[in-house]
Amino acid sequence: MLFLIMHPWADLIVTAVLVVNLVELYGFVYILNLKLNAVTLINLMTAVGINVEFLTHIGRSFMLVSGDKAHRVASAMAQLGPAVLCGGVSTFLGIFCLAFSYYKYFVN
Repeated sequence: MLFLIMHPWADLIVTAVLVVNLVELYGFVYILNLKLNAVTLINLMTAVGINVEFLTHIGRSFMLVSGDKAHRVASAMAQLGPAVLCGGVSTFLGIFCLAFSYYKYFVN
C-alpha cells in the first residue's frame, strides 16, 4: 500500500522508518525480557498500527501539497495532525484503563 504515497523516495523513507521502528520495538521486547503472550502481542500490533497510520498519512499528505518543504510540512501537519493526535490519544486512553485492572498479569 505504500505506493499510494505517490512518490518513490517518500515510499522508501516511510518503509525505512517503519523497519527501524519495528526493530526498535522488538529490540525493547528482548532487552526488557518480556514474554511473547497475547497482551504483549496486542500492544506490539497497536504500536505498529499507530506507526503505519502516522507515517503513511502524513507522508502522503506531504507529497500531495505543492510548495517549498516548510510549507508542505506545515500543511500536512495542519491537515492530518489533529486526526492523528486524536487517534493516538484515544488509543492511549483505551490502554490506560488496563493500568487499573486487577488482572493478575497487570498487577505483577
